[in-house]
Amino acid sequence: QKNKDQDISQTHFERAQEMQGLRPVKVQIDAAINRYVRRAPPGQQKVLHEQLQKSLNYKALELIAVDAYAETYTEAELNAMIAYYSTPEAQSAQEKSGIYAAKIYPHIIKMLDKALMAERIQP
Repeated sequence: QKNKDQDISQTHFERAQEMQGLRPVKVQIDAAINRYVRRAPPGQQKVLHEQLQKSLNYKALELIAVDAYAETYTEAELNAMIAYYSTPEAQSAQEKSGIYAAKIYPHIIKMLDKALMAERIQP
């Protein structure tokens, strides 16, 4: 695979594919969809969730993710990431990222909403 700015070796690309296997983009997207859907009225959440999942081309996103890994990270960085994300501790931490996000994102959103409202009110 080639980026406009760099040549990417086969090994480098294979490391990017391995990273995608360890941190599948589908899992990340599904978590984002779940967070988004929670903001909808309860009676609409299931339908919205299904519509959003159906609208995405997961295979295309996987290819995009592999290319993004290869273009963003050096082979050495990917090797280090693979070593880390292959550990039980990293896998456990990754599983908890949704819990962490659920705890912090509402506070971030409240602060952003407050800042936006203050900006609108000021002359």
